[in-house]
Amino acid sequence: MFQEDKIRSTRRELDAWIRMMSQPRTIAMEATIFTGWIYDHLLPHAEKVKVAHSLMFRAIATAKRKNDRIDAGKIADCLRCNFLPERHKASTEIRDRRRTLVLQL
Repeated sequence: MFQEDKIRSTRRELDAWIRMMSQPRTIAMEATIFTGWIYDHLLPHAEKVKVAHSLMFRAIATAKRKNDRIDAGKIADCLRCNFLPERHKASTEIRDRRRTLVLQL
């Protein structure tokens, strides 16, 4: 079963949303400034969490009309067809080290 939703970027809403989903779960999302912590939060609750590669996805999903609902639909369509261009996601440990290094600079 496939489902597409738009939810707010809070842990409470993510937890409520994940409880409503059937298992096994594969989650796909658009890359945003919140992607890192959302990815980490959802990963224990899903078989896979995929992050769409922004530039490659834009090339696939160019449209005259653009909004979050249309983007979510296109991400869901690409996931269904196993055609979602994924972005490399560094491990949580590596991303934490990068944040530490940036804070020390």
